[in-house]
Amino acid sequence: MVKIRFKGKTPIIEDLSEEYTIEYLARSPKGVIYLVIWPKDPTKRKGFYETFRLFIGKGKDMKEAEILNAMRFRDGGTTYIKFRFEGRECTLHFPAGRLARANPDVTCDDSPKKVVELELFIRSGFLLTKESEGRSFIESLKEKVGFLKAFRK
Repeated sequence: MVKIRFKGKTPIIEDLSEEYTIEYLARSPKGVIYLVIWPKDPTKRKGFYETFRLFIGKGKDMKEAEILNAMRFRDGGTTYIKFRFEGRECTLHFPAGRLARANPDVTCDDSPKKVVELELFIRSGFLLTKESEGRSFIESLKEKVGFLKAFRK
């Protein structure tokens, strides 16, 4: 069973199988954690995000939710994950592309006007830090490419 604790703003993930990688890790203002994982090996990923797994909880008591549907858009990766957990149907929204600076959120069908903003800690396997905030994926990619060019000289 996956366990998560925080050391300051740094998440520490325990008991996650080596077969999986973290796609998203976010936390609500009330401390509810949303962890989305999927297989590290791309050949083990069936279909279109059908192998996402979602765990929800307060860290020590993470429980797996049933994913009903997952969609990723071509805008740079905006992702919607519809799931069922403890009798409620909800949707996680992880913005990307031009909307990447917006916070992810969760809404549930029984209260559609109540949008809970989440604090994002990990996106596409990368730990988000203060230094990465406010930069687009393209900006960070340009920095990495620039670093690699300088490194190869």
